[in-house]
Amino acid sequence: MASFAGAAEPTAEAGALALLGSGQQLESVRLLGFGSGVCILLELSEERRTEGDQQVETGTQHSPGIMSASHEKCCRIYLNVSSGVFLDAPPPPPSLTFSEEWREINWGDEESLQCVRDYKPVTDGINLLRVLLYGPVGAGKSSFINSVVSTIRGRMSVPAAASATTAGRSFTTKYETHYIKIGKGNQGTYPIVFNDIMGLEEGDTQGVLPADIKLTMEGHVKEGYMFNAAGPLSDANPGYNKSPSLDDRVHVLVCVLSANSAEITDSVLRKMAEVREMARDLGIPQMMIITKIDEACPETEKTLRNVYMSKYVKQKMKDFSSAVGIPMNCIFPVKNYSEEIEMKDDVDILILSALRKMIDFGDDFIDKIKEKEEEK
Repeated sequence: MASFAGAAEPTAEAGALALLGSGQQLESVRLLGFGSGVCILLELSEERRTEGDQQVETGTQHSPGIMSASHEKCCRIYLNVSSGVFLDAPPPPPSLTFSEEWREINWGDEESLQCVRDYKPVTDGINLLRVLLYGPVGAGKSSFINSVVSTIRGRMSVPAAASATTAGRSFTTKYETHYIKIGKGNQGTYPIVFNDIMGLEEGDTQGVLPADIKLTMEGHVKEGYMFNAAGPLSDANPGYNKSPSLDDRVHVLVCVLSANSAEITDSVLRKMAEVREMARDLGIPQMMIITKIDEACPETEKTLRNVYMSKYVKQKMKDFSSAVGIPMNCIFPVKNYSEEIEMKDDVDILILSALRKMIDFGDDFIDKIKEKEEEK
């Protein structure tokens, strides 16, 4: 087909008219969107002349008689707006995936689970690594804890109460520590624990307060404390821990967001920024977990192995990184166990990938706080 690339921006009509044959005319022009591109659909018609009941080809010699003429649509031409090239068919939609994974992951990893199970803090005075999850309502914090416990134990577990519908209000209302049991019976627990808290909500009088999250990070919140949006925990409250141990303190702060959610509201973003600054001042390492990737992208819905090939997932990670301030190499997309009743290797691999980094970051922080304690 003809090309107008590099020309002085001819109109679609002018380009189409240049292609018209004898007896053809331009019928309609329509603007069409294809993914991130735009093209113009040009519909052409051709004159049909008849003498009585007999059709006569346009441009041929014929004897005089009773003639009638009409135009019938004969073809469609597509103008690619970005390139200026005319095409016989609409341009294909852009691919939803990259040609290769932009982040490497070992889908046949058989070592990470054992590494997580074998982890133990080596610093004296600290017996466990504590991970605190925070984020907007409905992001999947409790479901992520259940998924982590299921992955480590090798069977479905639901220690954290989770809700399929939140209606904008937090289902979790109290501070709770989730331990992961070793095997069956009384064999103890793994030395990594997860804390669930009330979700961040819109407005200043709903959801967990940033001040309470800071107290939690410092270890001042006792197990079972019911969060109160009316005001932060005071040192006179029975739920206040006046003398937190190194085990009571948070060693990794994890922001949990949903890939399937609408944009984060300004009010929630402000609260998240406040929490991040508090964690920074305390020196606590920060990560982000992005849940529900299977619901947000058709490519990851087909197979989770497309997660680091999906253009949508990578863009979502970039958007969240820009909005919240957590760098890309500290962001991990996962799928929580939700509909499944049996374990899935690909679900576990993504969760274990995030878990190993939590342990690495938390273990580094444990070393730092122990050094500071020894300097006192």
